[in-house]
Amino acid sequence: MSELITSPTGSLAYHLVLAFSVLGALQSVLNSADERSAEMRGRMVFGLGALLGLRALLFLAAGLAVQGVARLGMLLPVVDRTVGVVSVVLLVWLWAFPRPRRAPDAATLLVVALVFMMGSLSALYWASNGAPESLNQNDLGFAWDGLTFALALGGAFLLFVSKPAHWGAGAVMLLLVAVGALVQMFAALPGDTPGMLRVAQLAAFPLLFSLPRRLDLGPAPAQVITAPTVEARSPEAPVPPAAVAPVPAEANGKRQAGLPASEFKAIVQLAASDKPEEVAQLLVRHLAHGLLADVTLLMTPPDSGGQIIVMCGYDLIREEPMGGTLLDQKVIPGYAEALQRGRALQIPESNKLEKLARALGTQKAGHLLVLPLANAEGKPLAALALLSPYSKRVWNADDQLYVREAAPLISHLLEKTQRLVTLRENSMGSEARLREISEERDRIAEEHRAALGELDVLRHEMETARDSVETAQMQQELQRLRSEVAAGASAGGALMASAEELNSLQTENDKLKAELANFDKLKKGASAMVQDRDRLKAELAALKASPAVAAQPASAAPGLSLEQAEVIASIAQDLRQPMSSIIGYTDLLLSESVGILGALQRKFLDRVKASTERTNSLISNLIQITALDSGNVQITPEAVDLSSVIDNSIGETSSQMREKNISLRVDLADNLPRMHTDKDAIQQILTHLLSNAGAATPNEGEILLRARSESRNGHAESVLMEVADSGEGIPEDDLPRVFSRLYRADNPLIQGVGETGVGLSIAKTLTEALGGSIWVESQLGKGSTFRVRLPIETPLEVHHAGSAEA
Repeated sequence: MSELITSPTGSLAYHLVLAFSVLGALQSVLNSADERSAEMRGRMVFGLGALLGLRALLFLAAGLAVQGVARLGMLLPVVDRTVGVVSVVLLVWLWAFPRPRRAPDAATLLVVALVFMMGSLSALYWASNGAPESLNQNDLGFAWDGLTFALALGGAFLLFVSKPAHWGAGAVMLLLVAVGALVQMFAALPGDTPGMLRVAQLAAFPLLFSLPRRLDLGPAPAQVITAPTVEARSPEAPVPPAAVAPVPAEANGKRQAGLPASEFKAIVQLAASDKPEEVAQLLVRHLAHGLLADVTLLMTPPDSGGQIIVMCGYDLIREEPMGGTLLDQKVIPGYAEALQRGRALQIPESNKLEKLARALGTQKAGHLLVLPLANAEGKPLAALALLSPYSKRVWNADDQLYVREAAPLISHLLEKTQRLVTLRENSMGSEARLREISEERDRIAEEHRAALGELDVLRHEMETARDSVETAQMQQELQRLRSEVAAGASAGGALMASAEELNSLQTENDKLKAELANFDKLKKGASAMVQDRDRLKAELAALKASPAVAAQPASAAPGLSLEQAEVIASIAQDLRQPMSSIIGYTDLLLSESVGILGALQRKFLDRVKASTERTNSLISNLIQITALDSGNVQITPEAVDLSSVIDNSIGETSSQMREKNISLRVDLADNLPRMHTDKDAIQQILTHLLSNAGAATPNEGEILLRARSESRNGHAESVLMEVADSGEGIPEDDLPRVFSRLYRADNPLIQGVGETGVGLSIAKTLTEALGGSIWVESQLGKGSTFRVRLPIETPLEVHHAGSAEA
């Protein structure tokens, strides 16, 4: 097929088929005589004429090349490619832009100029190289075929998006050309003539006969011709022939048109109405009937926010008025510019009007014609919008002329109606003001008459008083009595105010006495609490000095007997009850619910509370030490989440760290296993270690808490916990005495240890009870690190030993 179409005979047939296709479409366009489509017809004639001229030019060049003109024979392949690309551009312009549009027309002209420039450069390049190989297998031919493919495919997509009238045939035509160019690009057939592209053009160009169908706009609007009304007759009476004779279409060379009574009545209403709403509604109704517009709208210019008010409308198909609505100026592209310039705006049916169609409640908006209305000063007053969503009627110059001739009258009518409304409102306002002035005048006249009457009365009284001196003396006496009464009333008021102030002072005095008595009670209670505290301190000192408590170090001291442990526990429990009472009463006093405290009193109570809490902590340590020394250690293994235990211990010591503004860093391994041990024992160990670190660390210091698991043969066997402080460190000679709880009795305090020895001793005892080990490492000036190693599961013999000791 490609070889046949590239032969001389095939080339002749190719040129003739394309030329006759263009010529046939051009003839169909010229035969169209509908004045409404004159604008589109002119564009089609220009575009098809240009296509025909290009085809004729290419045919002439091919003929000269066959006759042996060597130079033309060398340049003919490039000329063929150039004419093909320009033809695609013209086809896109014809199908996609049936009506004049400045931007697309300018873009088309620019693209055509660029293509001709590229063709000239390609011809120079091809001629300078002496046509070294076939153009079909050269990069230059590949580039021209690719350009043809891109333009044809882009034009088809543009038609699909804009969807002008009868766009389907144009899209198929451009797609066929695109397919032919694509096959030509990758076939790489020998020779210079694009055979596959020519085959596609032979299939596509006959579709040009569908282009003139756009000019078929349907029947022209006909005038309404009505027959004369026939009088009612009885069925028996014969009907005169004149009554049934058809009304002649023309008489004396002129068309006869009747005006229906309803239309005549509407015109009279329009002339007589002075209501803007009624005038606007009648106006759009007449325009809809006169222009046979499916939908007619009367709209305002866009405001500062870009909003358009649809004052009213009329639907000719449904024969019913349309209510007002609010539109965005973007739904009608170019609306504001058209009103500003005073020019008509015509938009063919396309997707650009979809939002307007949705606002009006129709599927399509059809063709749109917007005609501006200006006032006497030339400023935009309103706009008439004509749409054809049902009939798809295309608006022409006659329709514009129809409205343009009546536009001044319509604008004058709208302005006149508005002025009448304004005058009526002003008149009504003037009448209201006149009524107010009349009422004010009547009121002033009434007050004037009343004043004259009062003046007569006063004049009569003055004459009577002048005649009677006794009356004047009586009035003076009455005035004196009134003054005395007023003075007495003033003195009485002052006396009552003094009495009320005295009562208030008496009440305040009673309150102060009550508060003073209450303060004496509080003072006595505080003294009693101080005495109780001193007594408890003495008892605690006695307990510490007793043989039951002051035992030998753990390495040499025997355990307490059961009776001794019970006695110490009983005494400790008895001590806790008054401690709790002291703390409760101290909190009550500090809350000031029973009286206001002074700064010194609050300071004393804070000291009492702190000392009481310290005593309570010592009592708790005493109970724990007693239980440990008596061997009454209860080990209850259970599943333990070490992370939650660490959180609880941190919470118990957080207040201590906040007071000294200590930073706590926690480093927990991600794979901490769950332990099977005594949860309370682990928590006490961590709490004592953190409390010791908090006491040893200076203000603004730092504490590090670290925990990780230790494995053997791939199985976790133990957990190592570390608590490091930033204190002054423990001397090496004092390290053996760190976990001894009686070092204070025999030796001075250990540097770098915050505890008195009791807490660390408890931690050591509990660690050994769980089958673990505890030790300390320290560097002077850097701090100390306490380490605890505990098994994942408490050994069975340890558990049994603890139970046996209990």
